[in-house]
Amino acid sequence: MVALSLPALRKNICLLLAIAASAFAAFPVAALMLFNAPANAIRIASEPYLSAYVDTFFYQNWSFFAPNPIDRDFYLIARTKNASGHWTAWRNISIPLILEGQRNRLSSKEMILTGVQNAILDSFKDGSAEAAVRNPKDLSYYKHPGIRVLYRTAASMFRRSDPGESYTNIQVGIDIDEYPRFTRRARPAINDKRMVLILPQRPFPQVIEFPW
Repeated sequence: MVALSLPALRKNICLLLAIAASAFAAFPVAALMLFNAPANAIRIASEPYLSAYVDTFFYQNWSFFAPNPIDRDFYLIARTKNASGHWTAWRNISIPLILEGQRNRLSSKEMILTGVQNAILDSFKDGSAEAAVRNPKDLSYYKHPGIRVLYRTAASMFRRSDPGESYTNIQVGIDIDEYPRFTRRARPAINDKRMVLILPQRPFPQVIEFPW
């Protein structure tokens, strides 16, 4: 075995780190290039996986602008049942992520929040969330990528805030605050509208937590 000198060892470590960083950055770049490429066999075959990845983390939301600007806020809420059979109070999962992102724009919580917001929008706009509320026994709702993100994010946040707690079930909801658009806010008869969609509960151990 050839012993490396300290400078050579440092050089090799820096080289390995550079290779690892390049590989880490190459995946999203390649995914975005393939997602925006003209239709071809590879893109068509990988469309479900590309859409699930790009729409979750790189979704471009232009609804801030006219003619149809946003008029509602969405929040992820969740509660869990412990081993003794008691449900916790409903917890707003989105607010801590929002506050952390406001304190530090380089925080990883900013990307987590983006994923959560996009998952809420996807599951709400295509009717999947409301379908799960109407038919809780139809477990096919959990195949929706956005809905899975909501359960996984909530489970991960509960696990990190209470690592020693034993949970048996988890339930998530979407808290929707609809407010008047700017041009109508001076009208006294128009007030905010609040709606909450409570999705079915799931066994906590079956929800795969995120590794962050």
